[in-house]
Amino acid sequence: RKAAPELLSVTPTRVDAGQTVTLAGKHFGKEPSANTVLFGTLPGKVSAASATELKVVVPQEAKAQLGVTVETKGGRSAPVTVEVLPVATASAVDPDVGMPGQSVLIHGEGFSPQRVTVRFAGLPATSVEQAPGGLKVVVPQIALPEGSATTVTVETSGQAPRAFPFIVGRLPLVLERSPE
Repeated sequence: RKAAPELLSVTPTRVDAGQTVTLAGKHFGKEPSANTVLFGTLPGKVSAASATELKVVVPQEAKAQLGVTVETKGGRSAPVTVEVLPVATASAVDPDVGMPGQSVLIHGEGFSPQRVTVRFAGLPATSVEQAPGGLKVVVPQIALPEGSATTVTVETSGQAPRAFPFIVGRLPLVLERSPE
């Protein structure tokens, strides 16, 4: 009878859904198809295998802290815990008008543990920090005149960038007067 797999570690221990992790241990199947890796009850995709190491893609549906187990013909390993980080989502920019040096709030959730890049007209925000309800960012020195429309792009690890309209200016923003 084959020995049950022994899962010793999962690296890294904090991961994004869709990320590849490395499982180290003993008695793994030498072919990817000879191993079933579960994140809680969700199957991961084994992309490479040896008797002591597996490369596995974390399932997209995985979230929170989960026990990872390896199953082979020899049995099932004891679980090792990993934390699947929440997917960061940006929903709005408030206010959507500002001058260089001013702070705006990127509304959203799941930002805290993730790397986030915020750009105004292609330039990185000069400061990005956690704030209630999202991220507080500082508008960089944009070389655009007041009243210019541009975009704020929010990019989080593993997600497609999200763009929001932004106007360089002061509040209240007066674009035209009528009658002259």
